[in-house]
Amino acid sequence: MVWLDGSVHWIADKGRGDYDATGRCLRMRGITLDITRRKETDEALRKSEARFRDMADSAPVMIWITRADGFCIYLNKQWKDFTGQSDASGLGFGWLDAVYPEDRERTSEEFRKAMERRDELRMEYRLRRHDGTFRWVIDSGLPRISQSGEFFGFIGSVIDITDRKLAEEERQSVLERIRFLHEIGLAINSSLDLQTILETLLEKIDLFIPYPSATAVRLLNKETGQLEALACHNLDAAEWKHYFNVTPVGRAKSVLESKTPVIVRNLLTDSETANPSIYRRLGVVSLIGVPLIIEGEALGILNFFTKEEREFTFEEIEFLMTLAGQAAVAMHNARLYDENERRRREAEELAGIARSLTETLDLKAIGERVVSSVVKLFSVKGATVRLRESDGSLRSFAATGEVFSQTPAGAVVPAGAGWRAAPLPKNNRSGPPTC
Repeated sequence: MVWLDGSVHWIADKGRGDYDATGRCLRMRGITLDITRRKETDEALRKSEARFRDMADSAPVMIWITRADGFCIYLNKQWKDFTGQSDASGLGFGWLDAVYPEDRERTSEEFRKAMERRDELRMEYRLRRHDGTFRWVIDSGLPRISQSGEFFGFIGSVIDITDRKLAEEERQSVLERIRFLHEIGLAINSSLDLQTILETLLEKIDLFIPYPSATAVRLLNKETGQLEALACHNLDAAEWKHYFNVTPVGRAKSVLESKTPVIVRNLLTDSETANPSIYRRLGVVSLIGVPLIIEGEALGILNFFTKEEREFTFEEIEFLMTLAGQAAVAMHNARLYDENERRRREAEELAGIARSLTETLDLKAIGERVVSSVVKLFSVKGATVRLRESDGSLRSFAATGEVFSQTPAGAVVPAGAGWRAAPLPKNNRSGPPTC
């Protein structure tokens, strides 16, 4: 309606008629209201809502709005694009259908409690993306309260934090590996006994690995050329030593020569496995064989087995290589200590024999000291000293422990009898081409 001043106004008319008995309208009564301000307010609100939707739909995050009872009344374009939900499937409480099943009950409960408290909301859960994968998100919301204090509901945003979550998990994993390596370093370096070091190493690995596994260590004997099976964990020790005290061939030889790990996803089906039944009896499937290297020399092999088939990650391989490096240092130190102790004992025994030669002229006493020292120094079962007689025979002069006689004559070896110098054959026991 146009006012006298030319301004245009919105009006609202409301009235009723008075009628006589015959139904004839006698008069009309009503009221006319100027609703221009209300119309302007409604139009401003409509434009404001349109601007909000445009802004929300162009925002880089998912946005939602609820009523005071928690019923969702708005989901922006980013939510629909991310989850693949429509208004029909997502509004109300349908958005919970996109939450990971194991997180759904917890998320719903946290949301309900925040609505009751009418306080800030912040929760993390996994949300299904339109391609079916689940992504970690952080959902934050604030209560909508009018100037008069009336609670209208919540408005909130959802942000994909999967990359950050994975980075945090990786960081924690790295810190845990560092902590473990430090702990195991202290443990294996607290002893100079080789067997104690090996057993401690394998026990600690078992405590750290979260899935069923087994471990073993074999060290190379330079004199025999064999890999000696010294320690294992979660394996049948007798059976393992029976099959794995062998000259290195196949994978084991490759690890020692290349000084690089060998990785086998399935020992039971791999074409290079000569005897799969061995691993089947031991109850292992996958393998990482890591060389134990010190100063460029391969001391042996650390074998890590899993009870089920596994695709090893780069982090697992790197961790075992670092661990093997620490272990190799501890083993090398233990061997050096053993060698120094052996030489010290030899020197003490030789010094004792030298003292005997100056302290007595009793040849019998000197002979007994010599054979006793030989047994002690070389860890043999017995020793004998024979003196050559004028006829060329050798007569027993002093003996201790188990005495072996080369002839039926016993204490006397006739001239020309006895052992002749000859090289001893090496133990070339063959075994499966295994690591």
